[in-house]
Amino acid sequence: MRVNILLFIMLISMGTLSASKSLIQKDMPEIKSFDLGENCKSKPEYATWIMVWIGSTEKWFNPDSYIGATMWVNNTWKATNWNDNAQVDEFILNMKNAGIKIIICDLTNGFRWMNKVKYIQSVCAQYGMQVCVSNNYKGNFETFDSNAKLIYDNLAGPGAPNKEAYFNKDGKPLIVSYCTKTHYDAIESYSSEMKSLFNFVWSSGEDSKSDKWGWQLEPEDGTVPSKDAMFVTSSIKWAPSKKPGLWRKSLAWLDYNFLIARENNPKYIIVGSYDDIHERNGWLIANTTNCERGMQMRDKFGAISTDAYNKRVKEWTSGGKVSTIPGGLINDGCYIVKNQKSNLALQMRGGNGYAESILEQSSSAVYPMNQYFWFYHLGNNIYRIIPLTSGLPLTPVGASTAENTVIEQNWDQDVPNQKWKLEQRKTGEYYLMNVLSNKYLDVKDASVLSGTEIIQTTKSDNENQVWTMEAIVQL
Repeated sequence: MRVNILLFIMLISMGTLSASKSLIQKDMPEIKSFDLGENCKSKPEYATWIMVWIGSTEKWFNPDSYIGATMWVNNTWKATNWNDNAQVDEFILNMKNAGIKIIICDLTNGFRWMNKVKYIQSVCAQYGMQVCVSNNYKGNFETFDSNAKLIYDNLAGPGAPNKEAYFNKDGKPLIVSYCTKTHYDAIESYSSEMKSLFNFVWSSGEDSKSDKWGWQLEPEDGTVPSKDAMFVTSSIKWAPSKKPGLWRKSLAWLDYNFLIARENNPKYIIVGSYDDIHERNGWLIANTTNCERGMQMRDKFGAISTDAYNKRVKEWTSGGKVSTIPGGLINDGCYIVKNQKSNLALQMRGGNGYAESILEQSSSAVYPMNQYFWFYHLGNNIYRIIPLTSGLPLTPVGASTAENTVIEQNWDQDVPNQKWKLEQRKTGEYYLMNVLSNKYLDVKDASVLSGTEIIQTTKSDNENQVWTMEAIVQL
C-alpha cells in the first residue's frame, strides 16, 4: 500500500515539474541540494499543529473536499476527517516521517474533541511522539481551570493512560495558550492549583513576540529570533478572510522563516499546522486546485503542486539539505535590489500586500522587510522574483510586452511574464530581462526621485537599467 502511494506521489511531482520545465528550457539541470546544517550543534525539536475539529461530526462536513481541497490519504483523494482513525494513523505517521516530535492539538474551539485527542496521543505513544493542547480560555479564569483539569486528568496527569506521550517543557506539562497578549499576560499573573501543574507558551493570530508557538506571523516582522522557540509558516496574513486576497500562502515566506530559524537554532521550531488549508499554514499532501487563490499550494515555478510544501518541510526538518537549481548567477535567497543610477531600493508601493501593487524605487522603506525580494533560480539564469512580505511575483501589468509597461506584483502562475533573466556586467552589476517581453527592468524617465515607478524598456547602455543585489539571507 505504501509503495503504491509513493509511486503515485512521485508521478504527480514529476508531472508538475515537467509542466514547469517547458517554459524555461527543454532539459532542466539536475536539482541539487546545499547543506545548511553544518553550523547547527544540536538539532531542534519540531512541532506542528493539527485541526482536530475538522471531521464528519460537523454539520458543514463534506467527505469529498474541504473548502475546495482534497488530501492524499488512504490511497485516495478526500477531505480531512479526524473522526476516521485510519486517516489519523496515516497523518501521524506522515508527521513522524517529516521529523515532527510534538503535535499541538487545537482545542481552541472547545473541548468536545477530547476523546479524539486521547486517540491521537495513543498513536503518538507508539511512535515515540508526544502531544500537547492549545487552549483558549477567553479571559475567564474558571474556564481556564476547568480546561486545565480536563487536560491533566485525560492526557497529562498521573492517571492519564498515555501520560508519557504528553509533552513536558521545563519539567511540567505544556499548555499552548491561544489568546490575545493581554489575556496571556493575565494568565501568567494568575495563581491557582491547576495552573501550578503546567507550564505555558503563547500563540496568537496576530502580534509579534519572541518564543511564539503559532498561529500566524505578522508580515512586517516574520519569525522572531530566539534560542528557545520559533514559529515558521507559509501563511502571510495581511487581513482576515473577510477581505479576499489579503491572506495567502507563499513558499518563499516559508523558506525565509525556516532560514531565519535555522540560523538561530532554537530548542523548538513550530512548523505551521499540518492540515490547515483554510488559514494557509498547511503542509500535507493536498490538491488545492479548486481552492481560492490565497489557499493554493504552488511551487517555486508558480505551478499548482500537491507536494511542494510537504517536500520543503521535510528538507528543512532533516537538518541538512534544502534543494535549489544550481548554476545561477546568484543563490536563491532574500535580497535588497538597488538601482545603479539612483542608488534607491526597490519596494512595493504602500507595502500592504495587495495584488496589483506597483513596484517603485524609494529612499526609505515603508517598513524594512518591504524592500526584501526572494529570488528562485529556475535554470539558465532565469528567476522568479517575489516580494517577500506579499508572496506575489513581479510581472509587467497585464502581462504586456509593450514598452514602458509598469511592473506590479500579482498572483502566482507558471507563466513567462513572471520570470526574469539575470544578466551580469563585467563590473558585477545586473540587468533583469522579462522572459515574455524581452524588455529590461528600468526606472521611469531615468528618474533619481524616490517613489518613481519601475517599468520595462528596450535594453540600453543607461545606468538606470542596472541593478545591484545586497544579500540578506541565502540558501
